[in-house]
Amino acid sequence: MAHTLTLVRINEAGSETSIAAMGATLVSYDLRSRALAEVLDDMNLTVKETAEYTVTPASVAALKVITQAIEAAFLDAQSRERNGTGDRIFIKWQPDGAAAAYRSEVIAGSIYLDEDALDWQWAQLKIDVTVSWERRAWWEAAAESEVSLTNSFGSGTGGLAVYNHDDSDAGEDSFVDIAAASVVGVLPAACRLEIKNAWNDAVGVRTIYAGHNVHSLSGSSGNMSKQLEAENGTGGTATADATASAGYYKSWTWSGVGSEYITRLTLTNSMLNAARGRHFRILARTTDYGSETADKFQFQMHIATYDAVLWQSPWVRGQASEYELQVLGTVQIPPGLTGYTGLEAHFLDLYVKGDDDVAHQIDIDYLAFLPLDGYRTYKAVSTVNELEYLTTLVDDGLDIRFYERLSTLTKKRGFAVTGKPIMLYPGKDQELVFYHYCGGTVRAAIARTLQIRLYYRPRYVTI
Repeated sequence: MAHTLTLVRINEAGSETSIAAMGATLVSYDLRSRALAEVLDDMNLTVKETAEYTVTPASVAALKVITQAIEAAFLDAQSRERNGTGDRIFIKWQPDGAAAAYRSEVIAGSIYLDEDALDWQWAQLKIDVTVSWERRAWWEAAAESEVSLTNSFGSGTGGLAVYNHDDSDAGEDSFVDIAAASVVGVLPAACRLEIKNAWNDAVGVRTIYAGHNVHSLSGSSGNMSKQLEAENGTGGTATADATASAGYYKSWTWSGVGSEYITRLTLTNSMLNAARGRHFRILARTTDYGSETADKFQFQMHIATYDAVLWQSPWVRGQASEYELQVLGTVQIPPGLTGYTGLEAHFLDLYVKGDDDVAHQIDIDYLAFLPLDGYRTYKAVSTVNELEYLTTLVDDGLDIRFYERLSTLTKKRGFAVTGKPIMLYPGKDQELVFYHYCGGTVRAAIARTLQIRLYYRPRYVTI
């Protein structure tokens, strides 16, 4: 098999078509690459290349069709780069003997006829052309692959459920693990994350938090805790509740407008060693936030032995009482010690403050720690656009699209997405963690499930 190098178009629906069946023979390809370190620092880097072909069209008119189709494709590539809309154009490359093809997105290009094209070449309809383009400085597999996922529900492809909490109950995980061998390639790779509302009731999902853990220890290589149960904290009153994570929640009361220390939770040595100094978003499931919506929250962290304050968060105002899953800020675990192990236990203290001189109460089920190596927040733009049963949220980093896919397979756009794109790292144990809340009366019910599927294309600098 000879080398094959073709120009292809990917439309908005994700379908691929070859551009201009050239009836051409590849004569030479000036294959270029950038240094690996450069590409890792900037995935938008490009290279400029040329390829020479001998084209044998059936007629002069056919030659015109070929050249104009290629020029139109390059115009579309420039438009896509500048405006972010329209078809994407790729160079598709399969070296002789390679088992698979690879692609790289084109952002500009041009085609030139040989200087002798109008002489004997024209008469014989055997014309040399030079095609030049600028493309991304990396390649990805032309065929996408589904990533095998693992948690207590099982392992494999086809979709895996995650619960809306993570405790010692068998099978109730808020995460999916990705084994090191499940992601191949050289560069971090974009992915398509599909999140289906798998809970069969009339209540739609309103907000989903997704976090990607790469650099903390997870899966088979570590034990980074996903959440701490509030009933394990100091003070307050614990109440048994079958609808709470681990079967309990805890209540604290205070009054006045001053700050009040309410509880202390322990970050164990194993949790600190696994966290590796990475950053996490703290989510609190509140079972009864009461009518007071002006409460503020602050965390402080101490070394257990010395009980001296290492770090404290800014005061964060609680969200409206309907938000059963409170976002209480971001914490580095442990502060200032990225990559270290052999750490002793730390304390995480929670302080509260009210704006009004009245009695306050908050009931907390758990504190969840959402990893931020990559993270996404998906929010319905209105209550009528919640993610209904069997509807799938599609965050497609492969073809740069975001939409909801209904059970009828039609698409709509009723969610907004913010955050840092999730990039899968080859050869590393990693995980995705999920929490969500809904409409209805119990907005962050722990028994609710989402179904997760994940796809990617391995990325390389050279092939």
